[in-house]
Amino acid sequence: MTMTAVLAVTVQSQAGLSWDLAGDFNGSNPNGTWSYGGEQVWKNNGAASAYSIQPGHVSLGAHGYNDSWADWNSPITGTITITGSFGSSPTYDSYGWGDGYRYRSVTLNSTEVFGIFSGKDINIFDLTLSVKTGDVIIFDVKSQGDIWDGNVQTDAHIMATSISSVPEPTTIIAGALLLLPFAGSAIRKLRKT
Repeated sequence: MTMTAVLAVTVQSQAGLSWDLAGDFNGSNPNGTWSYGGEQVWKNNGAASAYSIQPGHVSLGAHGYNDSWADWNSPITGTITITGSFGSSPTYDSYGWGDGYRYRSVTLNSTEVFGIFSGKDINIFDLTLSVKTGDVIIFDVKSQGDIWDGNVQTDAHIMATSISSVPEPTTIIAGALLLLPFAGSAIRKLRKT
Protein backbone atom coordinates (compact mmCIF):
# COMPACT_ATOMS: atom_id res chain seq x y z
CA MET A 1 0.00 0.00 0.00
CA THR A 2 2.72 2.48 0.97
CA MET A 3 4.89 1.48 -2.02
CA THR A 4 1.95 2.25 -4.35
CA ALA A 5 1.76 5.77 -2.92
CA VAL A 6 5.47 6.32 -3.57
CA LEU A 7 5.07 5.21 -7.20
CA ALA A 8 2.02 7.46 -7.72
CA VAL A 9 3.91 10.49 -6.45
CA THR A 10 6.84 9.76 -8.77
CA VAL A 11 4.60 9.43 -11.83
CA GLN A 12 2.38 12.43 -11.01
CA SER A 13 5.35 14.75 -10.50
CA GLN A 14 6.20 14.56 -14.23
CA ALA A 15 2.75 15.56 -15.56
CA GLY A 16 2.66 19.15 -16.77
CA LEU A 17 6.01 19.08 -18.58
CA SER A 18 5.90 21.29 -21.66
CA TRP A 19 7.85 22.09 -24.81
CA ASP A 20 7.49 25.07 -27.13
CA LEU A 21 8.84 25.35 -30.68
CA ALA A 22 9.68 29.05 -30.42
CA GLY A 23 10.55 29.08 -26.71
CA ASP A 24 12.97 26.16 -27.03
CA PHE A 25 14.51 27.28 -30.35
CA ASN A 26 18.12 28.44 -30.00
CA GLY A 27 19.61 27.73 -33.44
CA SER A 28 21.24 24.42 -32.44
CA ASN A 29 20.22 21.31 -34.35
CA PRO A 30 19.28 19.06 -32.69
CA ASN A 31 18.10 21.06 -29.70
CA GLY A 32 16.92 18.92 -26.78
CA THR A 33 13.73 17.19 -27.92
CA TRP A 34 13.60 19.25 -31.15
CA SER A 35 15.38 18.80 -34.48
CA TYR A 36 14.89 20.73 -37.72
CA GLY A 37 15.22 20.10 -41.42
CA GLY A 38 14.69 21.68 -44.80
CA GLU A 39 15.72 24.83 -46.52
CA GLN A 40 14.75 27.55 -44.01
CA VAL A 41 14.01 27.07 -40.33
CA TRP A 42 14.68 30.20 -38.31
CA LYS A 43 13.42 32.33 -35.44
CA ASN A 44 12.75 36.05 -35.59
CA ASN A 45 14.78 37.35 -32.63
CA GLY A 46 14.27 40.96 -33.68
CA ALA A 47 11.89 43.59 -32.35
CA ALA A 48 9.87 43.93 -35.58
CA SER A 49 8.20 41.60 -38.06
CA ALA A 50 10.62 40.10 -40.59
CA TYR A 51 9.39 38.40 -43.79
CA SER A 52 5.91 38.17 -42.21
CA ILE A 53 7.24 36.38 -39.10
CA GLN A 54 6.39 38.15 -35.84
CA PRO A 55 9.08 38.73 -33.19
CA GLY A 56 9.75 35.64 -31.07
CA HIS A 57 8.22 33.17 -33.57
CA VAL A 58 9.69 30.42 -35.76
CA SER A 59 9.43 30.24 -39.55
CA LEU A 60 9.26 27.08 -41.62
CA GLY A 61 10.08 28.20 -45.15
CA ALA A 62 11.48 26.70 -48.34
CA HIS A 63 12.78 27.40 -51.83
CA GLY A 64 11.27 25.77 -54.89
CA TYR A 65 10.58 22.08 -54.24
CA ASN A 66 12.15 21.91 -50.78
CA ASP A 67 10.05 21.50 -47.62
CA SER A 68 10.85 22.57 -44.06
CA TRP A 69 9.96 20.82 -40.83
CA ALA A 70 10.46 20.65 -37.09
CA ASP A 71 10.54 17.26 -35.32
CA TRP A 72 9.69 16.73 -31.65
CA ASN A 73 11.02 13.49 -30.17
CA SER A 74 8.92 12.36 -27.21
CA PRO A 75 10.91 11.87 -24.00
CA ILE A 76 7.82 10.45 -22.25
CA THR A 77 5.12 7.81 -22.50
CA GLY A 78 1.67 9.23 -21.85
CA THR A 79 -0.88 11.70 -23.16
CA ILE A 80 0.02 15.10 -24.62
CA THR A 81 -1.86 18.07 -25.99
CA ILE A 82 -0.51 20.02 -28.94
CA THR A 83 -1.79 23.51 -29.66
CA GLY A 84 -0.54 25.86 -32.31
CA SER A 85 -0.90 27.15 -35.83
CA PHE A 86 0.58 27.45 -39.27
CA GLY A 87 0.41 31.14 -40.18
CA SER A 88 -0.18 32.96 -43.42
CA SER A 89 2.52 34.59 -45.52
CA PRO A 90 2.69 37.32 -48.16
CA THR A 91 2.19 36.52 -51.85
CA TYR A 92 5.40 35.76 -53.73
CA ASP A 93 4.08 35.07 -57.23
CA SER A 94 1.75 36.57 -59.84
CA TYR A 95 -0.67 33.63 -59.71
CA GLY A 96 -2.06 34.46 -56.26
CA TRP A 97 -0.81 31.23 -54.72
CA GLY A 98 -0.18 32.92 -51.38
CA ASP A 99 3.08 31.87 -49.83
CA GLY A 100 3.60 28.99 -52.24
CA TYR A 101 2.86 26.33 -49.63
CA ARG A 102 -0.04 24.10 -50.42
CA TYR A 103 0.11 21.52 -47.64
CA ARG A 104 0.77 21.88 -43.90
CA SER A 105 0.67 18.89 -41.60
CA VAL A 106 1.34 17.42 -38.18
CA THR A 107 2.26 13.72 -38.13
CA LEU A 108 2.87 11.18 -35.38
CA ASN A 109 5.30 8.47 -36.53
CA SER A 110 4.39 9.08 -40.20
CA THR A 111 0.63 9.01 -39.51
CA GLU A 112 -1.02 12.32 -40.28
CA VAL A 113 -3.02 13.74 -37.35
CA PHE A 114 -3.62 17.20 -38.91
CA GLY A 115 -3.32 18.30 -42.51
CA ILE A 116 -4.65 21.07 -44.68
CA PHE A 117 -4.03 22.61 -48.10
CA SER A 118 -3.49 26.30 -47.51
CA GLY A 119 -1.65 29.39 -48.59
CA LYS A 120 -3.07 32.59 -47.18
CA ASP A 121 -5.05 31.27 -44.20
CA ILE A 122 -3.97 30.75 -40.61
CA ASN A 123 -4.46 27.08 -39.74
CA ILE A 124 -5.02 26.32 -36.03
CA PHE A 125 -4.57 22.87 -34.53
CA ASP A 126 -5.54 21.54 -31.09
CA LEU A 127 -4.70 17.85 -30.67
CA THR A 128 -4.65 15.26 -27.88
CA LEU A 129 -2.41 12.26 -28.58
CA SER A 130 -1.02 9.20 -26.83
CA VAL A 131 2.74 8.90 -27.24
CA LYS A 132 5.54 6.56 -26.25
CA THR A 133 9.13 7.49 -25.51
CA GLY A 134 10.88 7.86 -28.87
CA ASP A 135 7.75 8.72 -30.89
CA VAL A 136 8.30 11.55 -33.40
CA ILE A 137 5.86 14.36 -34.12
CA ILE A 138 6.64 16.33 -37.28
CA PHE A 139 5.39 19.84 -38.05
CA ASP A 140 5.82 20.07 -41.83
CA VAL A 141 5.28 22.77 -44.44
CA LYS A 142 5.42 21.50 -48.02
CA SER A 143 6.25 23.75 -50.96
CA GLN A 144 4.03 23.98 -54.01
CA GLY A 145 7.18 23.69 -56.02
CA ASP A 146 6.92 26.43 -58.59
CA ILE A 147 7.40 29.34 -56.22
CA TRP A 148 10.78 30.63 -55.16
CA ASP A 149 10.42 31.68 -51.56
CA GLY A 150 8.11 32.05 -48.57
CA ASN A 151 7.92 31.85 -44.80
CA VAL A 152 5.20 30.31 -42.66
CA GLN A 153 5.04 31.39 -39.03
CA THR A 154 4.67 28.11 -37.14
CA ASP A 155 3.68 27.88 -33.49
CA ALA A 156 3.58 24.62 -31.54
CA HIS A 157 3.17 24.10 -27.81
CA ILE A 158 3.24 20.56 -26.39
CA MET A 159 2.14 19.72 -22.85
CA ALA A 160 2.19 16.36 -21.08
CA THR A 161 -1.23 15.87 -19.49
CA SER A 162 -0.49 12.43 -18.07
CA ILE A 163 2.57 10.25 -17.79
CA SER A 164 2.18 6.49 -17.76
CA SER A 165 5.82 5.46 -17.64
CA VAL A 166 7.04 3.36 -14.75
CA PRO A 167 9.75 4.95 -12.59
CA GLU A 168 13.32 3.76 -12.90
CA PRO A 169 14.28 0.83 -10.63
CA THR A 170 16.56 3.16 -8.64
CA THR A 171 13.50 5.28 -7.76
CA ILE A 172 11.67 2.20 -6.51
CA ILE A 173 14.69 1.06 -4.47
CA ALA A 174 15.14 4.54 -2.99
CA GLY A 175 11.45 4.61 -2.01
CA ALA A 176 11.73 1.18 -0.41
CA LEU A 177 14.81 2.23 1.56
CA LEU A 178 12.96 5.28 2.87
CA LEU A 179 10.17 3.03 4.11
CA LEU A 180 12.51 0.46 5.69
CA PRO A 181 12.65 2.10 9.17
CA PHE A 182 8.85 2.23 9.29
CA ALA A 183 8.57 -1.41 8.24
CA GLY A 184 10.94 -2.46 11.06
CA SER A 185 8.91 -0.48 13.58
CA ALA A 186 5.68 -2.07 12.36
CA ILE A 187 7.16 -5.58 12.67
CA ARG A 188 8.33 -4.89 16.27
CA LYS A 189 4.84 -3.69 17.17
CA LEU A 190 3.29 -6.83 15.65
CA ARG A 191 5.66 -9.05 17.64
CA LYS A 192 4.68 -7.33 20.93
CA THR A 193 0.99 -8.04 20.34
